Amino acid sequence: MYAAIFVTPGNGVNFQWRSATDAAASSTNISGISAPEWVKIVRSGNVFTGYYSTDGSTWTQVGAAHTISIASNALAGRSVTAHDNTQLNTSTFTSVSIGPITATYGAIT
Repeated sequence: MYAAIFVTPGNGVNFQWRSATDAAASSTNISGISAPEWVKIVRSGNVFTGYYSTDGSTWTQVGAAHTISIASNALAGRSVTAHDNTQLNTSTFTSVSIGPITATYGAIT
């Protein structure tokens, strides 16, 4: 089970989740957006909501919120990929916050 938000050059902003172990992942995609962009996931209990922003202040929700029964001590992190084994991905994360707060976000360039 997981919830994630991505920004990609070719697929825009993507809020992705898996609500049960071994279930297929589902996602909501907003095309026409690429880095640099701010993304965040807000967790309230077991409800996860994905957002994106151009300035880190005004947020747009990506699709609907989803209930996922993830343990309260679940891990959080950041990831990058080039989606091409012959290419190196170079990314910069700024203003990252991960902790016992309800929002985790950062600008990805």
